[in-house]
Order: sequence, then C-alpha cells, then structure tokens
Amino acid sequence: MTNRTLKRFTLLLWGCFSVFAGCMLAFIFYARAENQVRVAYGIQVESLKLATELRQTSEDLTRMVRTYVVTGDPRYSAHYQQILDIRDGRSPRPADYSSVHWDLLPGASPPTDTVAPAALLMRIQSVGFTIPEMNKLSEAKLKSDALVSLERSAMQIADETPNEATTGNATAKRLAAIRMLHDATYLRAKAAIMGPISEFSHMVAMRTAAQVDLAQRHARFMMWIFIIACGALVTLLWQLRASFQAVLGGSVADLQAVMSKDPDPHTLKYTETESLLGRLAEVQLTRENSDGQRRESERALAEAERRFLEIAEAANESICVVQDALIRFANQALLSRIGSEQNELIGVPFIELVYPEDRNELMDRYRHREAGEQNESSSTFRVIGKDGEVFGVSSQAKRFQWAGRPAVMYFLR
Repeated sequence: MTNRTLKRFTLLLWGCFSVFAGCMLAFIFYARAENQVRVAYGIQVESLKLATELRQTSEDLTRMVRTYVVTGDPRYSAHYQQILDIRDGRSPRPADYSSVHWDLLPGASPPTDTVAPAALLMRIQSVGFTIPEMNKLSEAKLKSDALVSLERSAMQIADETPNEATTGNATAKRLAAIRMLHDATYLRAKAAIMGPISEFSHMVAMRTAAQVDLAQRHARFMMWIFIIACGALVTLLWQLRASFQAVLGGSVADLQAVMSKDPDPHTLKYTETESLLGRLAEVQLTRENSDGQRRESERALAEAERRFLEIAEAANESICVVQDALIRFANQALLSRIGSEQNELIGVPFIELVYPEDRNELMDRYRHREAGEQNESSSTFRVIGKDGEVFGVSSQAKRFQWAGRPAVMYFLR
C-alpha cells in the first residue's frame, strides 16, 4: 500500500473520532436546550397562574363583600377575611387553590389539604419577575388595600344591631352599603386595581413568550447542529469504509481467501496491487513456494539417504554413522566384524565400542569434528567386539548431514 493511502485512512479515522465527539457534544447541548424550553414553559405557566390568581383574588373579594351586605350571612364575611389572609400569607393556602375554589362555597366542605402560608407577592417575587412588572403589581396591591378599607366600611354599615333591627334602620343601612359597593366611586377604584393587574399580566405574557421563543430557537439551532454533525459522521464513515478497502485491497471475505492455506487464481490477482491483500498474497505464495522447495528437498534428502544406505550395505568396508555421540547407522560389514545385530547398536554411545585407553583421544577428535573445526581426518584405535575380542582399526572420518543435522561418518578398515 502507498503512504498516501495509509495517511488518508488515518486522517479519516481521526476525523470520525472527532466528529463523533462533536455529535455527542451537540446532543448534550441539544438536550440542555430542550430542558431550557421546558423550564421556560414552566416559568410561563407559573407566572400566568400567579397573575390569574391575583386578578381572581380581587374578584373573589368583591363577590364576597357584595354577597355579605345583601344577605347578611356571616359565612361570606368569614370567606372575605380568609381570602385576605391567604393572599397576605397569614393563613395556609389550599393545595388546589384554583380560580373556582370560592365558587364551590358555601356548599362544599372546607379543604383539608393545605400548603404552608406564603404571601402572594412573595410567591410572585420567587418566580423572578422584572422590576417594571413588580412595580405594576405593587401599584395594584396598594389600590387593592385601599379598596379593602372601603369594603370593610360597607360591611360595618351593613352589620345589624338589636336596636336597629327593632327601629327598622337595618334595611336602610344595608341599602346604603349596597350602593357603596356599586356606585361610580367603587367601580373606579375597582378599575384602578384591574388596570395595573391587566398590564402586569400582559407584560408577563410577553416576556415569558419571548423567553420560550428564544429557548425554542436555541433548541432548534442545536438540533440542526446535531443533525449536521450526524450527517458528517455518516459521510466520513462511508469514506472511511472506502479508504479501508483501498488499504486492505478488497473485502474481509477476500482477506480470508488470501489467508487460506491453499492459493487459488482468486488469490493471485492481488499480487500486483499495492495493498495489504497484495502483500499477504505475496507472502502466502512465497510460503507455498518455500513449502514446495522444502518438501522437494526432503524428498531429495530421503532419496539420497536411501541410496547411501544401499551403497553402504553393499560395501565391503565397515561404515557407521555417529550423531550426538550415538550410533545411528552401522552397515552389515561392521555388524559382522564385531558380531552384533543392527538393533543392538542403534542408539548406543559409540565410545562404548572403543578400547578404554583410546576413548579420550577419539572422543576429543569427535567433538572437534562434529563442531566443524575439522572435516576429514584419519586415525587408528582399538575396537572391542561383542565377544570381547580387541582388534585395531584404521578409520577415515568425515562430517556430513544426517536427517538434516550434523553427524560424523566413519570408514573402518
């Protein structure tokens, strides 16, 4: 393979890792952006809910005080005070304090599930309203407190005493209280409260809608970044696949074919390509050629050994082969001379056949010859036959290969 191909594959591989990391970061930022959208929605819903509760509280106070001065039922006076206590944080707030909560009374039972007291203004501040929004809220609260004073005055006028009940003044006072809660002064005071509340609700709706829109646009932007990063990753992976095949020189199935033991014409076509498959094909073919040459050499060696054994057996001269200081072969002439059989000599240390006084010198010569320090040499020494007969021999020794390993062949006379 060329360096250019390998370099391109490496760059694409690192590019895939980098873009994959970018995809993960884009996904993380996209997930955070989606969470910001949910948070913005939550703030918007909570803000509008509080604005609605503020407006509904004013409406509920008006309805309770008007109902009280008309009916004289003390329950509505108690509800009026309870609404004020809940709004100002002096009384626990029902857990489900919806806009229809006071519409269900007095027929419904008092709520049993409540939450800790918290003033409406404090709850609004905790959501994070802006200073202009809080100013509108404070303006509405001040005007609402002034209206409460007027409403309390109307309730005091409508309250009956025993003397008034007997003299007939109670009806006149109640009618006066009713007129106080319906005249132009009361209606202007009521409108003065609802004006800032309406402006507050509009400001909150505009601000939270802008926050939601900004969060949504940011989420969409991060989503497109994530999609583009994924598309780039897919493109790089496709290019990486093509580059990998260029480096490899084919498919994985082709690689298995090249690495198989026996080559075939399908394998040979890769030897002319500068790729991993081409190199493997060359190595595989070279291995097969080497194995063929080795098998041919083994056959030639076996044939040479066979011919040697035939010649050695037919020779009148005594011949033996020594390897690792052990007798590996002895021809018939030697076996007849010392009176032994082939199976009695094979594997026996050759030095045992030598007369004791000649062993050291002959063993020293053998070691030098086997080590290749001298090839051919002649010597004389004494040999002990099987029956104990001692006779002198003249030997010619030669170093050669036996079964692929160094050995020494002795010709004895």
